[in-house]
Amino acid sequence: MKLYTNPLSPNGRKVTTVVHHLQLQLDVEVVDLSKGAQRTPEYLAINPNGAIPALVDGDFKLWESNAIAAYLADTSGDRSFFPEGAARYDALRWMFWEANHWSKPLGILNFELLLKNMFNMGAPDDARVAAALNDVRKYSRVLNTQLTGRAWLLGDNVTVADFMIGADLTYAAMTGVPVDEFPELARWLSAINALPAFVATAPRFG
Repeated sequence: MKLYTNPLSPNGRKVTTVVHHLQLQLDVEVVDLSKGAQRTPEYLAINPNGAIPALVDGDFKLWESNAIAAYLADTSGDRSFFPEGAARYDALRWMFWEANHWSKPLGILNFELLLKNMFNMGAPDDARVAAALNDVRKYSRVLNTQLTGRAWLLGDNVTVADFMIGADLTYAAMTGVPVDEFPELARWLSAINALPAFVATAPRFG
């Protein structure tokens, strides 16, 4: 298997944390987003969206970070990390929620407060930042409630759903995400960030 990713991308980190956690052996190719490597004909043949990550397993090509993470978790056979039965659909529910709700305002904060400055794209749009923070608070309340009385999102065992939601918070401290307003979320994030897979994949600059 070959994974195409970038170590600075939260979406890429979703998958690399899973790879580290499950101790999977696969080839990794870093896609240089700053040079437009994701838009080359060769890469577009793998992922026509021109985004990372992407996975190639023989003749099978898979894109979308959550789908890749679920595929790797399933094929690994670790039924604690990607459970079976109703618990699997509980994990998938949170993964769909992450993609449709949680990741979007966090992505806006990353763009407005980090990427714009990095690529000289002008000042942050204060209205967009304020709206994104409102949405982050709304969804943080959902997570805080879910995590009350639970060590992890689904209960006693960390699952792929925790990894997907946690990776979105890669730049939370740099973008002012108000995690400390939500004590259960803050506790959980500290536990996530202490996992060996998250320590190993933390972005390194310079």
